[in-house]
Amino acid sequence: MKKKKKYKGYKREVPENIRVVTVEVPAEFTTETRYVIINSDTGEVFDDAQGYGYRTPQKAYAAFNWKKKSPEEHAEQELKKKEVQEWCRKYKSVARQIEDIIFISVKERVPYTVQEILEVIPEEAKAEMTFTIRELLKYF
Repeated sequence: MKKKKKYKGYKREVPENIRVVTVEVPAEFTTETRYVIINSDTGEVFDDAQGYGYRTPQKAYAAFNWKKKSPEEHAEQELKKKEVQEWCRKYKSVARQIEDIIFISVKERVPYTVQEILEVIPEEAKAEMTFTIRELLKYF
């Protein structure tokens, strides 16, 4: 049986000197392990989720990547999200077919392919796409 690899995609845009470490949170807040983002060169705490810490290292890295984006990048991301949602509203039947592909793939634990997604999108709908398949699936 093949051993699954741990997903480390959340960490891909983080500089070398940024680390996520465990911290002790006062018992009055929680008894869970919490994580904060630090600069490993200086030991300075970069982000501690307003003193509560993040529940998982993944959430801490995701927060770091989100916070380092500029307002223009956030606006561009929101615009792309609206474009995808409008396209999905216009082509409801195609969106349902894509949803079915994803559902079956999750249910049967078999990954879907981009080719499967492209096959259900008619040419007229492809012509109106101002986004990639990756963006479609992200904001779907």
